[in-house]
Amino acid sequence: MRQTRNSAAGSKALAAGIALVAFTTFVAATAPAIAADWPCWRGRDGEGIWRGVSLPSRLTGDRVEKRWSVPIGGGYSGIAVVGSRVLTMDRPGKEVDEERVVCLDRDSGRTLWERRSAAKYGDLDHDNGPRATPTIDGGHVFAFGAVGRLACLELETGKPIWEVDVVGELNGKLPIWGHAASPVVRDGRVVVQAGARPGGTIVAFDRRTGKELWRARDDRPGYSTPITLRAGGIEQLVCWTADTVVALAPATGRAIWEMPFRTSNYDVAIISPVFHDGRLFVSGYWDGSRAYTLGDNGRPELLWESDRKPSCLMSTPLYREGHLYALDRRDGLLCVDWRTGKIVWSDEHRMTPAGRNPHASLVWAGDGGDRAIVLNAPGELIMARLSPAGYEELGRAPVIGFTWAHPAFSGQDVFARSDERIVCVRVRAGE
Repeated sequence: MRQTRNSAAGSKALAAGIALVAFTTFVAATAPAIAADWPCWRGRDGEGIWRGVSLPSRLTGDRVEKRWSVPIGGGYSGIAVVGSRVLTMDRPGKEVDEERVVCLDRDSGRTLWERRSAAKYGDLDHDNGPRATPTIDGGHVFAFGAVGRLACLELETGKPIWEVDVVGELNGKLPIWGHAASPVVRDGRVVVQAGARPGGTIVAFDRRTGKELWRARDDRPGYSTPITLRAGGIEQLVCWTADTVVALAPATGRAIWEMPFRTSNYDVAIISPVFHDGRLFVSGYWDGSRAYTLGDNGRPELLWESDRKPSCLMSTPLYREGHLYALDRRDGLLCVDWRTGKIVWSDEHRMTPAGRNPHASLVWAGDGGDRAIVLNAPGELIMARLSPAGYEELGRAPVIGFTWAHPAFSGQDVFARSDERIVCVRVRAGE
């Protein structure tokens, strides 16, 4: 394994360890409350909830204040925010065989640091830039590039700690559209869909050193970011590869259970699995949906399946009170009874336009009610009520151009990016 971390032996290693502990303590002591942070894909713990925000009764243009807008390179990488730092990844230009992790100042958009690495895309489809969202944990940034470079960087400075090239070093298989699953960091482990061969579709690395801890599966790698859950008293890392929905023991990679769900075209397993109230949901663009119950033994039983709808592409659904809100590739936003798979309603493409690849990023507003915040593909910020009674829009405002990248929500601020710009807008509370 090739590593670029500070690797001097003896006293240098001890000094580095002491410095790391000191820096981590400093960050923990000075960072804002965790509720204001958006440290990874879909926010804290991947929940898709904008916590601590005060929203107006209607989202009109005068309630959305543009704070800053700065140029950025191409890519679908989402945005992470911790304290005063905003992180994403881009490709500085198609003529440049590089990817970049970039850190911006939250208040001004000023570049605080950037870290470039070689990235030859070759004939990679949709070659505009990286796809995965950086994950921030304990004063470090974990970034996974489209062609398989996994890097650990200092959050404060961008200084490299370690790096692993999963394609070049681990014989990793590159998915058709490049690596897109974001790193999951838990209990000292960094887990990615690496596609390593043999037996390493999913690989866990030591958070501090980059050393491989375990590997699992010989499936085709997909694009879905794993989730962690507890069912039947068992901690599980649930991954959706291009062939299987599988639960692994986080400490060892041992399979707890698996359910076949083979994607038929282009390895399109993209959304993260959704888990609530003992039920698990996955859905693919050409392959329909599966819903499972995880019983007292923590193992799944098929609850229902549909070969047609919902058929999700990139938009991970929301769940509340027995219903899923899922963007279907044909019929727009659907309300689905999770117990039966019955379609309760369709929004008739009001939320985001119909098309070959419809997309919108959805999160719940953190008031515990039925309000959702949406960034649709045309770059409009939307507030809507989602309930079994129907789709009720409460206003929208343009904030960015066309985008497939997942935004970040922190405090009163929304951070969004396109292939050309990254912006910060502030939503003003009030009536």
